[in-house]
Amino acid sequence: MSAAAKRRWRYGPGIITLNERGTYSCFVSLGHGKCRRAVLKTVAEAKAWITTDSKPDQLLVEEAAEARSRLPQDVSLLDAVEFWLEHNKARVQKRLSDAWEEYRSAVKDSLRARTFQSYEAVVRRLSSRYGDKPVSFFTRDRIQAFVDEMTKQTRNFTLRSLSPLFSFCVEQGYVERNPCAFVRRAKVEKRAPAVLSVKRAAALMRFVSNYAPRLVPYYAVGLFAGVRPQELLQIQRADFKNGYIFISEKVAKTGDARSVPVMPNLGAWLARFPFPAAGFNATQVKRFRASAGLRLPQDVLRHSYATYLYELKKDAAFVASTMGHAGTAVFFSNYRALAAPGDGERFFSILPRPTGKSHVR
Repeated sequence: MSAAAKRRWRYGPGIITLNERGTYSCFVSLGHGKCRRAVLKTVAEAKAWITTDSKPDQLLVEEAAEARSRLPQDVSLLDAVEFWLEHNKARVQKRLSDAWEEYRSAVKDSLRARTFQSYEAVVRRLSSRYGDKPVSFFTRDRIQAFVDEMTKQTRNFTLRSLSPLFSFCVEQGYVERNPCAFVRRAKVEKRAPAVLSVKRAAALMRFVSNYAPRLVPYYAVGLFAGVRPQELLQIQRADFKNGYIFISEKVAKTGDARSVPVMPNLGAWLARFPFPAAGFNATQVKRFRASAGLRLPQDVLRHSYATYLYELKKDAAFVASTMGHAGTAVFFSNYRALAAPGDGERFFSILPRPTGKSHVR
């Protein structure tokens, strides 16, 4: 550091100068040719003086009067401030937490609660890593560093969760571009979906029938109707009508209502083990899996349903519609596995026995 820098430096809105006598001269510009000056004994006193109100009431009154004199009579000072803020959003340092609150208010009626919660969790992790910084702080390089140590799936999920927030900030003028749009997505190799064999599906239903009969409807509807796990926790007995399961817009993951046909074997399961009037909750399912040591691949019930229903019907459009997909592309790329001829009929012939044990007819 040079001798001049040691004697004179900027602090906040002011400048501090070390005098030869060991005192400290402070200077703060107030604009319009006005300033504040003071000489203090210590650095602490100098810093405290600078950070106090730099615009005494009289100067604020004078500045407001001068600003008002430059405006048309029908334009208020507040109107002028609002106009400036609207047209200079990029210069307003909107913090991440404030931007998130604005975004939440804007999308609260259009995002599912589950989706919103996942977005919020990612934003919290970002804030924990860097602090509650202005949104302009989060450049492509910082977002890149944030996701670099994540697994491929987590990296892509994080970018998908953050991108809508920063797109909103672009729309509001807080940043010029979405930093997530320029971060490399990880290439994830697609794997064939996990599917239970017909024998294992029958064994699963037999196991649940013997050890947790109250949960039989949960597993039966997941396996033989392909209802998503999060949807299964929201439907009730009243949603079973005229041979169909009605999935409302509020329950459906995609926000689009659909009706899923109750296959004959599912009807037999529900006749033997009625679906509870109030439905299920996550705690019931988690406790059973933990106590029984039951480990199933993610969405394996839904994948099995889609695979065997397609083998049975040979109608991709029908299968996609029952699963809540707008077209067949998602079904073919993510859900369908190969099934041997006749497996579809055998799968949908898995029935309960009077004793609660299941068998393949």
